Amino acid sequence: MSCFLQLVFCGHEYTVANFKFVLSVDKENMEAKTKLEWAQKMRGIKNVTVPSTMGEELRTNVFMRCNDPEIQRTINVEGAIPCMDTLRTMKNNF
Repeated sequence: MSCFLQLVFCGHEYTVANFKFVLSVDKENMEAKTKLEWAQKMRGIKNVTVPSTMGEELRTNVFMRCNDPEIQRTINVEGAIPCMDTLRTMKNNF
């Protein structure tokens, strides 16, 4: 089975908050914008927003894209580890 078809179950219902943060970093990510709108609709009718897929996470979750030079450039760091550290700090203060 391809890793892109594997399901990802998070331990908390935080899709809306996460996508708001994602879009503060990755403003032009149309898939993330669409996912936020969908998640807001689902939460509005008391539905859950999980699971996701590994492929979707790799395309939309900035924490999964710390090797992406564009994400690093956006937050003004070089390297995956500084990127993760900076993103985590940013999310903690978001």
